[in-house]
Amino acid sequence: MRLKPTQKVSLISLTHVSFRLFIIVAIIVIIILICGCKNNKYNVEGFNDSRIPQKTNKTKTTIILHTPKSKLYATKICKHIKSKCITTDRLKIYKTIDKIGGGYNNIVIHPRTATPLNSKWINFLYELEGKGVKIINSPKTLQLTSNKLDCSFVLLNAGINHPLTWKGKKNNISTINKIGELLSRHNKLIIKPFNSISQGAYVQILKNTMSTNRIKKLVESIPTDPFVIQEFVEYKAIHRIIVINGIPLPFSFVDKPTKKKWKVSVCLNRDSMKFNSVPNKKLLDIAVNTQNVLKKHTKSKYKGIHFIDIFEKNNNTFTISEINTACSLLIHENLAKTAGHPDWQISKKIAGYLNSI
Repeated sequence: MRLKPTQKVSLISLTHVSFRLFIIVAIIVIIILICGCKNNKYNVEGFNDSRIPQKTNKTKTTIILHTPKSKLYATKICKHIKSKCITTDRLKIYKTIDKIGGGYNNIVIHPRTATPLNSKWINFLYELEGKGVKIINSPKTLQLTSNKLDCSFVLLNAGINHPLTWKGKKNNISTINKIGELLSRHNKLIIKPFNSISQGAYVQILKNTMSTNRIKKLVESIPTDPFVIQEFVEYKAIHRIIVINGIPLPFSFVDKPTKKKWKVSVCLNRDSMKFNSVPNKKLLDIAVNTQNVLKKHTKSKYKGIHFIDIFEKNNNTFTISEINTACSLLIHENLAKTAGHPDWQISKKIAGYLNSI
């Protein structure tokens, strides 16, 4: 049947309208996608979000390495792993690897313990890494971040905001003289072990009003040699930012000093640590920059998982306190859950990153 001229015109007009409508819809979709990406530079995660279903890898084995007393949180992470997952004590890692057998390229290890020393288990991690095992955080990163002296120098040399730091030696007259010289320019100093011990119990404050004998006694109370000498930071709060593969979780955990308590913590702190759902963006930026510096310095393949503690100073600026990789996050998760934050399951976020590797 032949169409009348008026019918042909109608069909052509309809086709033009449909084509124009298609173009308009396509443009709107593109604009929405562009705006969504630009809305927040931390919005697109560098790992598979654990809320998105992920395929189970039957050939992959994930090992969560923990201390003898920290199995609980390791187990919590394991529950969200999509492949075979094992929790093991760092002192039993050798037997665990033997049971798994070959296929090193299909093994991922996430250590939740660290040491600055060349201990047997850390050397074994180096050996496994050389055979193709994926270790997050890398053994070199574990050693650096747990060595508070060396890590301070790395961050300072990279231009990260960090307290001025000097190396101290016990039973050394040059160190005592150096402290005296520094106290003539700084009213207060901090001395502490070069590695983390007893949740900061050995951190001491030195004042320019103290006698030389008093300073010597405080130096002798530090259980490590060498030890850290650091400028005292007048701070109004300390924040913990958790950074996973270059992405900071969008909240912080905060504690504040008082007149009676100048030394506070954002690790195993059930008493005064609080949840902060809207941290200053500068906190997130300095945390991400710090993780990038660690990756570059250690030449690690993976950015890793870090708990970065940051001082908030009285002039509303921020400076690094220290970096951790091994603290339990049970208290932090409970605070985030109680606050009703949608991303309260930090263990699920960590597992999501490990699943993506």
